[in-house]
Order: sequence, then C-alpha cells, then structure tokens
Amino acid sequence: MYIFRHFPERVCKIVDRLAWKMSEIAAPKPPEIEVLHYRDCQDGPRHAEYVYRVKGPVYIEPVAGFAITEAGVLIEASLATNFVLDPPLWRVATPSYLQFRRALNNPCEVLEVDKLVSLRHLWEWNYYHFNADVLGKLCLLDEVGIPENSPLLLGKYVDEVPFARPTIELEGLNKRNWLVQGTQFIKTNELVICRTRQSFVKRFSYVKAIPISETVASGQRRIYLTRSQSANRHVVNEDAFIPMLKKHHFEVVQTEGMSIREQVDLFASTRFLIGIHGAGMTNMMYRQGHRMGVLELYSENYKTTDHEYMACEFDFDYYKLAGRPAGGIPQHASFTIDIDHAESLVQEMINKETTDGKVCKHQEG
Repeated sequence: MYIFRHFPERVCKIVDRLAWKMSEIAAPKPPEIEVLHYRDCQDGPRHAEYVYRVKGPVYIEPVAGFAITEAGVLIEASLATNFVLDPPLWRVATPSYLQFRRALNNPCEVLEVDKLVSLRHLWEWNYYHFNADVLGKLCLLDEVGIPENSPLLLGKYVDEVPFARPTIELEGLNKRNWLVQGTQFIKTNELVICRTRQSFVKRFSYVKAIPISETVASGQRRIYLTRSQSANRHVVNEDAFIPMLKKHHFEVVQTEGMSIREQVDLFASTRFLIGIHGAGMTNMMYRQGHRMGVLELYSENYKTTDHEYMACEFDFDYYKLAGRPAGGIPQHASFTIDIDHAESLVQEMINKETTDGKVCKHQEG
C-alpha cells in the first residue's frame, strides 16, 4: 500500500528528473563556478568540504533551495548535505521543472538580489540540522573571508517553526544579514554555496556570540530532558525512572513551550544532563567551555553518534544507555530502561569530579 500511495509523487520526480537532464544537455555551457575553498574528507572527494562562488544569473527555487542556472541546469552542490547521503539527491528533493520555467516568464514570482549566500539545507526545519548544518556553515564562511554582512538565505520554515526566528534574533546573531525566502524564486548575480565537514566545535562556534553570564555558565543544575507525549521516543517505564532521578536531585524538564533564550540559559547552567536521544540534546552546545556530564538514552535497535561526537569534542564526560525497544519503527520506537543499571551510571557520572585532558571518555550501558 505504501508503494501505491507514493506512486504519483515518484512518477513526478522521475519526470522532473528527465526534464532537468534534457535541459542540462541543451544548455550552451556549464555553470561558471569559482572555488573559494576545497578540502577532501575521509569519506572521499564526493563528500568534500567546499565553498563555491557561482556566477549568475542564478535562481534559488523556494521549496528545497536548489540553485538553478538561467539555462536550466541544477547545481547539486547548492543542496548537498553536510553529511553522507545514501540515496541520490534527486530522489530526496527534485524541484518542479515547470514551476521554474513559469517563474522565468513571470517577474512577479521572482525576487532579485545582487549577491547572496545560501544556507538552505534539506532538513533545515529540524532543530538539530538548523543548528549544526545551517548555522553550522557560518564558521567556514567566516574563515574563507565571506563578508559578515553578506545576505544569508534561509527558507520560509524560519517563520513556521518555533525556534528558528528567535534563534537568529538572539543578541550576537542578530547582527547578521538574514534573508528569509518565501514562495518566490530568488534571482542573484553572484551566489556563494558551501558544505562544511568541520568539527562540531567549529560548527557550534557561533554560540560564542550569544551573551551568557558567568553566573549562568557556572551553574550546577541537574536536568532530565524528557519528551512530550505527542512526540515519539519515550522511556516506557518513566514513572519508575523519574523517582530514581529525583533522589539524585535531577529536575525534570521539557523544552516545549520554553523560549530559545530560556533554553540557552538552562543548558548553559546544566552540570549534568540526562536525555532521550533527539534534537533537544543539541542544546548541550550552550555549555561548551565548561564541565558537563551527559547520559544519553536510546533504543538498542536505533542509535546515531552525532550527540556522542558532539559531547566528546566539547570534552564532556559522556555516557550512554540502551533500552529495550517497545516495537514500531526503530528510529521512533519508545523503550524500557533498566533502572538499576541507569542509577549506577548516574552515580558514576556524578561522582566523577576530575578530568584527565581526554578528548572523550564514555561509558556504555
């Protein structure tokens, strides 16, 4: 049933894919691209880090953020993810060829900007990807020498999700020249695009521009980051888990409904963080430069290493504990925690009071 339900969408993608290929073949010349920065990574040249300047006219389509030359050639480097993507890009996001052709003939559908830096990203509306893979490009752009006042293009999600607009309006980030794309195509004479493969320390270095008082940063709070019942991924036996945490003076926190400024101050003041794997764990970035113990909870049949690597790079003490899945799709499955095992890790994390200059030391449950 899943195949039949998505059949029309797949057919449209294939038709558009063929149309773009024909347009590329018919184009008089390839896009004119200047290499401002290039660095091979361990995944190979196909996943290299780069900063390119594309000579226009270039159009940015509004849905995914693809850059397209006036001759109708897709510039795939404009939307390449900051990590290894398994399926071909066109299967994830294929712009409408007809919509592009219609925009060329209708100036009302096009906003013209002389020069532009695109921060568009496939999953830009996700809290983690917004911070790591959209704002995470700022450090690389600064290092390459892109002027700080350059117009930075974001998608319309900025005003559709609760965190994006408040984040770019934080003191320190609000000095940037943000441009939010609505439903119009954008035409520019010069476009800068990039993909960063920098460390998490560098990607999250923009946080240093956000003022955080020393009183907050020296905080010693103990936080258990739970998740809303409307979200996926829960600790099934949380009713037994929370009393154990409260015995060790942990507060139970849910970020839903909190302002971004409140989240900044909360996590900047957190000495010990326990949380269910999810985008909310990204907030540990506000604690960088100070000590933190992190215990990440997840289902044993689904685990990514992003937050582990992040904690290690920030030189936090990182622990993880796998739970028994309760069924369903692994990525979204809830799970049951071994309370005794969890408590032993909590006690070990709290009792560890010294660091040894390590990059990361983690304990796995």
